[in-house]
Amino acid sequence: MARNWKKFGNFVALAAFGAGYNQMVDVLEETGNDEQITSLLVAFGVAVTLMLSIPLVGKRATKQLFFAFAASGTPMILGHLWRYRRRAILAKQK
Repeated sequence: MARNWKKFGNFVALAAFGAGYNQMVDVLEETGNDEQITSLLVAFGVAVTLMLSIPLVGKRATKQLFFAFAASGTPMILGHLWRYRRRAILAKQK
């Protein structure tokens, strides 16, 4: 029974993080300070979610998921940053 409450606590922590992080991203979006870092915001959210999930799925599974997200996410992050830089350069040329 105590184990179920512990798991429930982890889900509450995940929901609280999601709600708080959403508020922070909302402020960034409203001020226009999110465009360059959107992919990094997503990566940070995934990283925190993985860390908070360790008690739910274990260290080994979390480590494997981290590397899976890193493998798929790194090209996406680099691509996003490259496209943002390219748009900024083109905007300066106009």
